[in-house]
Amino acid sequence: QVANFELVGLDDVYFITTNQQVTEGLSWDNFYWSLQTVRMGIWHPLTWFTYQLETILFGADNAAARHITNLLIHIGNSLLVFFVFSRLGKKRGIALVLALFFAAHPQHVQVVAWVSERKELLAAFFALLTVFFYHKSTEGAQAKGWYWGAFGSFVLASMSKPGIVPIPLVLIAMDLILLPGKQGFIRS
Repeated sequence: QVANFELVGLDDVYFITTNQQVTEGLSWDNFYWSLQTVRMGIWHPLTWFTYQLETILFGADNAAARHITNLLIHIGNSLLVFFVFSRLGKKRGIALVLALFFAAHPQHVQVVAWVSERKELLAAFFALLTVFFYHKSTEGAQAKGWYWGAFGSFVLASMSKPGIVPIPLVLIAMDLILLPGKQGFIRS
């Protein structure tokens, strides 16, 4: 159903349809603009890159493609919630219930239908990947590779929405509460 939605007349117009750097698509100049611009007090270059790439792939005025992209990211987030919680708690039933609540919660569904809130979807995706990769890094096998994956995901989450910066505190809490006796962030 979301593929039939139009863009929201609030931020979507400001961020997408009347923004020349988005409607022109991804180019070196627009890439550089994305890295240095702050709109409405938010630095989120990765979000700009996705808008610009969509313009190249589907056209500047293709609201359906932009909504479907948000939906696909939301589905990825819901799957990551399942994988993260099934690994942390080792109980697939509880992880499935949490993932379903996450997928259907109005706070998350609203973001899917509001294209300019893609920053929230991307930040959640990369934050969940950060937690997943970090947990894998505490299991010993190829720990450094998983740890660098967690670090890279954290950087991408921060480039999606700066409010994700407290994630290292979540990792410290994981060390102290969920991963006793494992080699983690504060035990290394």
